[in-house]
Amino acid sequence: GRAAPPKQAPVLTYKDLKLACLMSSSNNEIVSFVASAVLVLFVSGLRLRHFQRSTFERFIDVGAVFICHQGKSRVHGMAAPPFEWALPFTAFTPDKLIQRFVSTVLQVAKSDGCFLLPALVPNGSCLASATGFGGSAMAASTFGRVMLHVLSLAPDGWPAREHASCRSFLSQHAQNTGDRCRGPAARPPEPTRAWI
Repeated sequence: GRAAPPKQAPVLTYKDLKLACLMSSSNNEIVSFVASAVLVLFVSGLRLRHFQRSTFERFIDVGAVFICHQGKSRVHGMAAPPFEWALPFTAFTPDKLIQRFVSTVLQVAKSDGCFLLPALVPNGSCLASATGFGGSAMAASTFGRVMLHVLSLAPDGWPAREHASCRSFLSQHAQNTGDRCRGPAARPPEPTRAWI
């Protein structure tokens, strides 16, 4: 018989995003930055690999503009040209989340670095033992582990997560999560692409 299709890891829920918003205001700068990165990545709808090929370009009146220096491969293996993507300030709570996120990225990233999510230092450390950020990009596997750690820092009385992991999720779920928050009159999900 045919093998069963691989199971998708559980997706982030509205509760997870609300917790990430809360954690983005943490006094711990590393926790705050990682929680902000989860929110920025979620709202951007980008794959993690494209997020990690991006740099901050400029602020505009309504948000921040970034540039991904290498998109998906085209036919015959030719790399797609760079593309710009933007995030509106109004997409985030608390206020100034994007500005703080960009400020940390600019402080940490080397001038030739092309990523938005720096690795933790010491190299290979977990969130609890990290002392800061390094000048290289965080690996996807590390990001999944660190994201789960942030989501485990819920305050007392916060509802428990249903699943122990969420190492991959789809951008369609950004729309689905928003639709669930708005109620039954929301529009149906849109086509999707994988993030991680």
